[in-house]
Amino acid sequence: MMVIACFRRSPIPRSPKQRTRMWTRFYAYLRTLKPVRNAPPSNGFLFAMRWPLALWDALFFNEGRFVPNATQSAEWNRGAYLVEGLGHCSACHTPRSLFMAEDSTRSYAGGIIQGEVAKGKQRRWSAVNLSSSKNGLGPWSVNDLAKYLQTGFSARAGSFGPMNEVILNSLKNLKSEDVHAVAVYLKSLPARDYTGATVSAEQIKAGEPIYKARCEKCHSSSGRGGMLSSPPVAGSAVVQADDPASLINIILYGPELSKDIPTGAWETMLPYGDVLDDAQIAAVANYLRGSWGNRGAPVTESEVAQQR
Repeated sequence: MMVIACFRRSPIPRSPKQRTRMWTRFYAYLRTLKPVRNAPPSNGFLFAMRWPLALWDALFFNEGRFVPNATQSAEWNRGAYLVEGLGHCSACHTPRSLFMAEDSTRSYAGGIIQGEVAKGKQRRWSAVNLSSSKNGLGPWSVNDLAKYLQTGFSARAGSFGPMNEVILNSLKNLKSEDVHAVAVYLKSLPARDYTGATVSAEQIKAGEPIYKARCEKCHSSSGRGGMLSSPPVAGSAVVQADDPASLINIILYGPELSKDIPTGAWETMLPYGDVLDDAQIAAVANYLRGSWGNRGAPVTESEVAQQR
């Protein structure tokens, strides 16, 4: 989505003379930068070959221009253009196959990305389900979603992790009507409901004491959080993500909030990586993923250990 801001702030000139002038200025600016000597890492034998890309493109790449849907509104089509094109939201929020192609049968059901969890630590993050399912954006209103996308904060959630970069470098620079159009389109996506294994009653019971001791003060016994305390965990897309990586990261490292994204009166969540062991973090994560109607696969100690 970061490319959107560039196009919104610097539209490409139409006439050849204007384009020449623009590229001349770009070149003049680049000439002012100090040179950097850098040797890129070797691709190795397998990844140095280019011909497999042609095969991959033939199997998975569908070339074509955006075609508006005549049965939908102009706002919906504007949102579809931004989400499917410049925003390329599916690149993070759609699961991928063994060949790293987006799985169209589960589009926007949530994906996996790599990013920094703490200084010098790169770990897995789960990009949430953007469909209208109960474990995705189903509980969100269009206005909630539009506010979150443009400011990084709404009554439903606050931005953290890799999404901070998307909002700060791109979405916050869009016009309000464009962000609203994106929200309208996302809310129209068909539900991709979770149908896998869920947390057992025993696992929920095991995590309850930890939640009451460490989390309930801010997130409340109902899981609804509060405007003066914290975001809701009941119905949270992060809590219910197919892959629990982001939930584990938040518990281990805290949300790593950006100073440029205000979260109202919410208290800042402290990291619990040095307070709780892997078994305890897995237990409280299971309580979150199995309570208040939430649905998610059980979290294991080994999954927590991988994220440390």
